[in-house]
Amino acid sequence: MKLLAGIACVALLLGGCQSTSKSAASPGMINSTCPFSGGQVGPGAVTADWKGETVGFCCGGCAARWHAWSDDQRDDYIAAQQ
Repeated sequence: MKLLAGIACVALLLGGCQSTSKSAASPGMINSTCPFSGGQVGPGAVTADWKGETVGFCCGGCAARWHAWSDDQRDDYIAAQQ
């Protein structure tokens, strides 16, 4: 799993995110911008669920970075969004 997250991070650094969405967050999503790139997230965004909350990302590379975070980092992010 760490290897996959590392590969995704390298791909993200080399190619960047390709988000072109400019819409607001989808209902139920706790964020309207990607926690890593700051890009907008909206309908159809890549998401991850964490302890009953849905977090949106601008691309799959950023979602992989989320999965590489520790439980404490994810908890802190969720708390900061509320």
